[in-house]
Amino acid sequence: GSLEGRAKAEAFINADMLVVPSWTEAFPLVIPEAMAAGIPIIATSVGAIPDFIADGADGFLVNPRDPAALADRICALLGDANLRERIGRRVADRARREFAIDVGSRRVADVIDEALLPAARAR
Repeated sequence: GSLEGRAKAEAFINADMLVVPSWTEAFPLVIPEAMAAGIPIIATSVGAIPDFIADGADGFLVNPRDPAALADRICALLGDANLRERIGRRVADRARREFAIDVGSRRVADVIDEALLPAARAR
């Protein structure tokens, strides 16, 4: 179910990984949240998820409806603390570079500038 506030923060603090076994999904916001918390991700390769998770680097991607592959990846992360730590550092760093509010704000401002610049030049 959905977690908010302190309950969500506690879940991230205590998590070894995030597992998103969706059959269909656009892009779950819990993925960048978990990345910011330094949590490796195992997710199905549906929707935009593969655009944000590099398989083997940010966690693992599996095909939807493949419980054996999902279990294999979960066991791989549970059994290797060094792998969890390495992936956790990588995703936390990526989150700071790519998902921070100031980064997103700058990207939106750039899009607005690009859209308005031709109109300003025409005046």
